[in-house]
Amino acid sequence: MCKDRVMVERKAVKGLGKINLTANQVFIAAISALLVALVFVLSMVVNKVNNNYPPSVGFSAVGSASITPDGIRLSGSANTLAKSSAAGLSEIAKIGESIRQVLAANNVDKKNISSANLSIYPEYSYTPTGVRNLLGYRVSQGYEVVLEDGKAAGGVIDQLIAATSDKFQINSISSFVTDLEAVTKSARADAIAKAKLKAQDYAQLTGKKLGKILSINESGSEAPVMPMATSKEALGTSFDMGSTKVEVSLFISWELK
Repeated sequence: MCKDRVMVERKAVKGLGKINLTANQVFIAAISALLVALVFVLSMVVNKVNNNYPPSVGFSAVGSASITPDGIRLSGSANTLAKSSAAGLSEIAKIGESIRQVLAANNVDKKNISSANLSIYPEYSYTPTGVRNLLGYRVSQGYEVVLEDGKAAGGVIDQLIAATSDKFQINSISSFVTDLEAVTKSARADAIAKAKLKAQDYAQLTGKKLGKILSINESGSEAPVMPMATSKEALGTSFDMGSTKVEVSLFISWELK
């Protein structure tokens, strides 16, 4: 009886070993199938990505267009010397009102006028021996004015000087283009034409043709020219406005077919 029982147990163990071996083989086969499927999917993804990035060519180019400025930016300051700070502030207020009246008479919009940088400080004279004498209090206020009609700017400046009894000083003048859109469009067209010419040359040399545009990146700049002021007593102040150049820098890429 014991011998028969032992033999039965050994056969049972051998049977379990066979079952375990079969289960391992099934597991390994499943993992192999999964890996094959994963490789297939990755291959499809790679092919799709490659199709999204076809052969291409890209070039940068700078286009430009010139235009005569039609506006003037004016920076100036009103100054007066008074016996007291209060008197100086009162005087500077009168000068400011004269400035505003002249600008209003010339149809300068209030949004184009700003005043700031008010300052008050004592002003002294000195004798040869070093003795200091108070002359009064210097009061000044800065003004920034945009004159959109550049042709009338000279006349406006003459009126400002006359109305303030030479107490309004011009610190700086610069020209600008009131509407840059048209000239920027011309510069952009020039840049695109230059970049496309390069791209067509390379496409032809490589036996390809230009396809659709893939990307465009743009940056632009304006190079203002300082206007030259001229003055003749009989004619008044006028400006030679010169020319300003607007540049647009583009980088464009095309698909190659």
